[in-house]
Amino acid sequence: MVHRDEEFTNLHISMDGGTYVRCKFSQCNLLFSGLLPATFDDCEFKGCIWDFAGPAANTLAYMRMLHQAGGEIRGQMEEIIGKVRSDGAPG
Repeated sequence: MVHRDEEFTNLHISMDGGTYVRCKFSQCNLLFSGLLPATFDDCEFKGCIWDFAGPAANTLAYMRMLHQAGGEIRGQMEEIIGKVRSDGAPG
């Protein structure tokens, strides 16, 4: 579903499959399961809580476990996190 120029306040929203353009989210609980992509274009988020379920939660738990394992894999996880913080481009 495509949302344009909408404001969401104090709502629980499943983000999977949504497209949000110039939307404002305030004090919302945002759930992402990773079943379908969600896209955001020029949106604002204030005081929102992000929750993850299903495949998205499994991916985060797996990455956390690898990071906590230490050694070389910890450095590799740090590189992945660095890519997320920048542009996310592989390389």
